[in-house]
Amino acid sequence: NAKIINSLYNYQPSINDAQPTVAWLTVQQEALINLSHNDISLCMKHLPKFVSSATRCWTSDKSTVVTAATTAIKAVSMECINPHVEDLVKETDMFSELKKIFSSLEEGLKYQYHSAWAQVLHLLATFIDVTGHTKCNEFMGNCLRTFSDLRASQNFRFTNELDYVVGKALRKMGPERV
Repeated sequence: NAKIINSLYNYQPSINDAQPTVAWLTVQQEALINLSHNDISLCMKHLPKFVSSATRCWTSDKSTVVTAATTAIKAVSMECINPHVEDLVKETDMFSELKKIFSSLEEGLKYQYHSAWAQVLHLLATFIDVTGHTKCNEFMGNCLRTFSDLRASQNFRFTNELDYVVGKALRKMGPERV
């Protein structure tokens, strides 16, 4: 399973070629979910690369690709990370992989991804929901500061989505930590 996941990166289509990209994301998503059922440690070693590849899809000019990338990342977060999060944060290597995944999601708050910010904020809320109650909140501080900066900026169009993410952080991490 892991070899198939690796080999599929050689056939990753252009992010502006919608149909093959959506198919590629779906196949990778399902392969990672299957791998998590068999070997969560090995799955976690592959997740950061997948999330990084999928987040690049947020710059696509095809809305179906942007949505498929978000859906795939959400699915692997819910199916691969969520059931094992308590065990993952205890192991240094796995904790490091979670940090890499979050860093890729946090990159989505950069201006080059502004057209997908609604999707990015949705995924950050999902990731906070899955991991925010654990020690993962140690590396979420910069992101919370970025939320504050975005909220204060003029003409920011996604205040409802941003407020939802901050509310999720407050519920999962607690007001003291936020």
